[in-house]
Amino acid sequence: MDDETKRRIEFLKGVPLFSKLKERHLKSLASLGKEVEYEAGRVIVKEGETGAGFFLILQGKVEVIKGDKKIAGLGEGDYFGEIALLDGGPRTATVIAKEDTRCLYLVIWSFRSFIKSHPEVSLALLEAVSRRMRRHEEIKD
Repeated sequence: MDDETKRRIEFLKGVPLFSKLKERHLKSLASLGKEVEYEAGRVIVKEGETGAGFFLILQGKVEVIKGDKKIAGLGEGDYFGEIALLDGGPRTATVIAKEDTRCLYLVIWSFRSFIKSHPEVSLALLEAVSRRMRRHEEIKD
């Protein structure tokens, strides 16, 4: 196993969504992703556009905006793009890099295949989406 894969595995172990996975499953997940970098101020995903992937923040910070309202700030270990992964629909928010940001990007077909073979990730993902939806509803009220 190369150093890059080891680094990704160690990072994934610290992400609650993946923390219960076995080492071999983390290795598989780590090999699926591609690291991408975004300069501060760059739009990473845009509300309403088709979603084709899931992003895990390895380094940096992003801001999540729905309509014209900031709904969240995310940083290392957080992720976004999970709703589009689940339903194949358009992005529900815009995400902008607030500082130089590096993400592990997983395309929809690779990640869907992974979660189908790891139901514990599917459950954790659904729980995370539910928490985010509740939080968003609280912000609206």
